[in-house]
Amino acid sequence: MIFDKKGVSSLNIDREILELIARQIHKEYNRIQKERNPKNDLEYPTWESLPEYLKNSNLKQAERINEKLSRIGCYIALKNSDNKYVLTEEDVEILAELEHQYWMKERKENGWTFDSVKNTSERKTPYFVPYELLAENIKELDRDTIRSISRTLEANGLIVCKKR
Repeated sequence: MIFDKKGVSSLNIDREILELIARQIHKEYNRIQKERNPKNDLEYPTWESLPEYLKNSNLKQAERINEKLSRIGCYIALKNSDNKYVLTEEDVEILAELEHQYWMKERKENGWTFDSVKNTSERKTPYFVPYELLAENIKELDRDTIRSISRTLEANGLIVCKKR
């Protein structure tokens, strides 16, 4: 749902826009991975190369943006709103922990299980632990997801705003 500058619901984000946002989420993920590991090939360089469960994961992530933002008193608005908000590092940390909870729930629903070694083909992961127990480099993946929200929305004519 998109809100006007007073935080009043003004229109719904339809499936087409959600897919554009989901595609942008994938692009942002790949951009960050290339920045961190320029010599490594991307596992899924295009939206079309993503397995269906990861496309659905990106769609769910797009659907949850407004829910996450509402936890810190923010909302999605059209780009021409005069109340643009830049997430603080405190906001990022709060929402990264929430993102990890969403990620664990979604993976469990898709048949993933805990294992000490990651194996995507067998859907096993060592990251089914509370956020505070994750290694910093893994927490950073959740933080990246949150830090990318503004760029992802702006690529689709939307921005993050703070309720007044």
